[in-house]
Parts: sequence; structure tokens; C-alpha cells
Amino acid sequence: MTEIVIPSRFDELIQGSSLGFQVTSEWSPCDQTDEDIKRYFDEFAAITSSENGLDRLSQDTIDVLYNLIANFGDLTDENRGLLAISLTELAAQAIESIEQQLSGEAKNARKQIIYFLVEFVKVNEQLAKKENVEAEKLLNQKTSKAAAKSKSKKGDSDTYSWMDLRHCCLKLIFQALCTEPSHLWNMGVVQENYLRGMWSISLMMLEERPQGVGGVGAVESTTRALCVAVITKSSSLFDPSSGALSSLSNALLNAIINAEHMPNFAAEICNKSRQTPLCSELVKDISHMSLLSTSTGVKNIGAFIEALARVNPDLMTQYWPILGVQIDSRAYQIRSSLLHA
Repeated sequence: MTEIVIPSRFDELIQGSSLGFQVTSEWSPCDQTDEDIKRYFDEFAAITSSENGLDRLSQDTIDVLYNLIANFGDLTDENRGLLAISLTELAAQAIESIEQQLSGEAKNARKQIIYFLVEFVKVNEQLAKKENVEAEKLLNQKTSKAAAKSKSKKGDSDTYSWMDLRHCCLKLIFQALCTEPSHLWNMGVVQENYLRGMWSISLMMLEERPQGVGGVGAVESTTRALCVAVITKSSSLFDPSSGALSSLSNALLNAIINAEHMPNFAAEICNKSRQTPLCSELVKDISHMSLLSTSTGVKNIGAFIEALARVNPDLMTQYWPILGVQIDSRAYQIRSSLLHA
């Protein structure tokens, strides 16, 4: 069977595909009974418990996964939890069973499950962000803060908690990246969109520091470490002939510019990715910038230069001939940072 093409956006699945990965039926969980929804979870459990359940994903299974994830916000709290359990169990089985002797259909089924897991993470992050914004608005209403807090905590006793699941999902994504590429991809070349979905959501978490990622606790620390690991591993799997590396480098530079905490993370990613061209690409991007002291994010770029020198002095020495051109920068912050480095 021909290798499937991973779409760049989730909604592209409903536009049709000539390579066997598409959605043929759109529906909303609101139009179905709770019994119908739970029947889907029984079907997922049957796939997980079957030795050959992931040899091929049926079109019905693809349609169900798409519609449940796309309409995740319309699910009851209980069904959100059941979908999370079903999808993580399917993903765990898919990753554990990636072997060289798999058929083309079996490889495609595993890629599809992992793709749905990544989209599940994206949808949860978007929903959590929306709910946090609504909670903040509630606290800023003219009613007393105590009353607003009481309203915003209505769902605190609910069984579904994305913060509890985020770490598990990220760990599965990292494990998927660590499998031998040739066991899953023709010629061992991993598709750019497959990697983009993984590193982009991880970079977003680092930059935006949503609840459960920002903070000083052990859970937050391990989650951030997983995000760094996913980005680092993704950078090692890029096809050299594609523009994927430039996309990641540009996204990382924008994150540095936009968030003052990102220079340290970026330096860590560069250090861990030193065997790949990612650090070189990022340094080249910075060397070509025309910076003023008033430029957006110039202070953060300077902080990254110092952080890279602090994390790995040898790496900074290696890239000094490239970064050194900014020693005459019109931005005082950059000149100062280079001297410190």
C-alpha cells in the first residue's frame, strides 16, 4: 500500500485524499446519544485488545476519531476522559509494535494513530487556553471576586483534567519519534508535516507556558523537559532536502523574540541539537538580522547569546565566526552580550 500523506492541518482530512487518509463522514457528538458515543469507545477497546487490531484502520474508525477530536469541546467530561484513555492506549500499542516487518497498511495505521494523538494534544491546548481566558474574564467582572472564583471553580470536581494527561501524551509523542524511522517510513524519510505537528505544539507550550507547564514544580519541570526533547529529536529527523529545518529555526527565533524566558530554553535546545544543523541555522538567522536597540526582542536575542555561551562555551566558540559579525551591531544589547559571551 502507498505511504499515506500527513496533512498540514486537521481539517484537510475532510477535503479528500488519493492516498487513503481522509474523512468521509462529518458529524457532531451533540447529534448522537451517549450510548452511541460509548459504543465507539468499546470499538477502540476491541482494537487495542486484538493482536492484529492495528493492521489497518477502518474508514469508520478514522471518521470516528476525527469527529470526536474535532468536536472535543462538545463532549461530556466523562466522554473526554474515555476518549483520552482510548487514544493513549491505542497510541501506546501502536508505538510498541512498530517493527521492521510490518506491512504497508500496518505502518500507515500506526502513523494515523500517532497523528490523531498529536491533534488531540493540540485541541486540548486550544480548549484549555480558551477556558483560562474565560475564567480570567469572569474574575474581572464587576461582581465580587469571591463570587467569580466560585463560578470559575464549578468544574474543579470534574474527572477530566488535561494537566494530568499532558505529560502522558507528550511522552508517547517522544517515544514515537524515537522509533527507527525506516520501520515506519519508506526509505526512512519522515514526512515534514508529521514532525511539524510534534515540534510546533511542544514549542508553543514552552513559549506560552500554559497551566501545568509554567511553574517550578516537578510536573512542570518534567513537562518542559519533554517539550525540549521532542523539539530536539524532531530536528534530528529532518530530510536535509526539505525546508523543515528553516521552519523550526524561524519558529524558535520568533519564540525567543516574543518571550523573555525562551532564550534559556532555546540555548538548551541548541546544545542538545548540536549534532544537527539546527543551532547553525538559528545562529545564521541571528547574524543576518539588522538590529537596533529599539528593535522588538533585541534584549531577548542578547540573552540567548549569553545563555548559549553559558550552556556550552565550546559551541559558542564554534559559532563565534558567524555571530561575531554582530559585534558592530547598532544594538547596544547585542554588542554587550557578545562581549559577555
